[in-house]
Amino acid sequence: MPNLEKHDPELLPIGRPRCPKCHTRMVTTALVDGPEGFEHRTFECLKCGHSEEKVVVVDPFKSDAVAWINSELKRPEISVKTHEVHEGRMIPKRA
Repeated sequence: MPNLEKHDPELLPIGRPRCPKCHTRMVTTALVDGPEGFEHRTFECLKCGHSEEKVVVVDPFKSDAVAWINSELKRPEISVKTHEVHEGRMIPKRA
């Protein structure tokens, strides 16, 4: 059975840019909040010491957006049935 454990994004290559000088994966050395939905990350290459700062989008489920997602805002429920299933097919409901 495969391992379904979710890995830390910092350990995945997509979350770690390559150093422009030596092409080694860089590590995050600092993290500062930016504008809403973004953060400033400082990446450093452990091989050559190059560092750079990037503004990255944060995961909305790890931010204040979760409160909005879990709020009372819901899509409208349609109570009028316009179609029905007949012999495995959707057909317009008879009047």
